[in-house]
Amino acid sequence: MRPIALVFTAVLLAACAHPRNTLDLPVGASREQVIARAGQPTRVLPLPGGGQRLQYSGQPMAQYAFMVDPDATGRVVRARQVLTAAEFARIEPGTGPAPTSSASSGRPRAWTASAAGTAR
Repeated sequence: MRPIALVFTAVLLAACAHPRNTLDLPVGASREQVIARAGQPTRVLPLPGGGQRLQYSGQPMAQYAFMVDPDATGRVVRARQVLTAAEFARIEPGTGPAPTSSASSGRPRAWTASAAGTAR
């Protein structure tokens, strides 16, 4: 029984080490370097000041959603995995509909606006 447990543990650890669980991008990397390393983003959103947010999401099945923020010159100022408890704690209930929160946590699977203007 022990060999099976060791193999199972090794498989789980290998899954955690999957390259999509981290982008490992240094601040100052160019937008072109990001795309060369991570591929085309799943979504691009404009940011204040002329920057962009490049979203890399494996949703709804994967357990990652990365946000990479190049500034107006195309240099990365921030890159982070947003499917973490700390990132979800930053979202304030009632601060906006799903399109607004998706800019910080990734695109939802599906959403609809109700008559009251809240997202479901």
